[in-house]
Amino acid sequence: MRKFFVFLILYAVQALHAAEVNYALNEITYESLAKNDWTDHVRAFRCLFAVEHIRSFLDFGTGRGTKFFLDNCDHVTSCEISTTNRNMTDWYKAGLKVYAPYSNWSPVHIFASENFDYFNVDLGRNYRDKNLLSSERYADFLLEVKSICDPVLEMGHYDVAFVDPGIITRADFVKYLLGKIDIIVAHDTHDPVYGWERIDNDTDYEKVGFSRGCGVTFWIKATRVNLINSLRKEISLHMEDAP
Repeated sequence: MRKFFVFLILYAVQALHAAEVNYALNEITYESLAKNDWTDHVRAFRCLFAVEHIRSFLDFGTGRGTKFFLDNCDHVTSCEISTTNRNMTDWYKAGLKVYAPYSNWSPVHIFASENFDYFNVDLGRNYRDKNLLSSERYADFLLEVKSICDPVLEMGHYDVAFVDPGIITRADFVKYLLGKIDIIVAHDTHDPVYGWERIDNDTDYEKVGFSRGCGVTFWIKATRVNLINSLRKEISLHMEDAP
C-alpha cells in the first residue's frame, strides 16, 4: 500500500501544480532502475527479452524505465495518461526531451476526464467495494478505459503491452487488453490496491509471476507454450539475482 499513499500525495500536489520532472539519459542504467521500487520491473523484463525478440511494445506510462524498453525492442509506443487532477504533462514533456534521439519511439499523450480521475482514486481507496463495482459510475469508467485504449491499439500491432501508468485502476486496463495482445504485463502486482482480483482467470491466458521487488505478472496467450516455458525457466534462473 505504500506506493498508493505516495500516489495520493502526488494527487494533492499536482492538483495545485504539475511536479517538475528532470532526468537525463546518462543517469539511467539497468542497475539504477532495478534497485528502484518504481522501475524494478526491468528485472522481470530482462528475463522476457532474453527469450523473446519484441518487435512492438506498448507502454502505458513514460519515465526512466522507457529507456530500457527502447534499448531492447524494435519499436516502443508510450501512452501517457493525464487528467485535471493527475497531470502527467511534465513527465510527458521530459520524455519528449530525453528520448528525442530515439527513432524507434512513438509518444502519445491522452487526457482522460475529471470523472475518470476521481473514480480512479475512489476505486483505489475502496477496491473491494461491491456496490462501487456494480455502479453506473464504474460502467462509465470502463467505457473510458476503452476510449483510451482503442486509439492506441488502432495505431498498430503490439507484441507486448505493459500496464504501469500513474493511476490506481491498472487491473481494468489489463482486463480490457486481454484477447487483444498476446503478452500483457503489469507492475506492482503484490499490492491488491490496484484491483488485481478483478481480473478473472482467463483460460486463454497463462499467468507467469516474478515475485521479487514490487511484483510483476505476465499474462501470456496460452497457445504460446514455448514462450511460457522458456520465460518460467529464465525467471527461475535469475529470480535471486541481485538487482
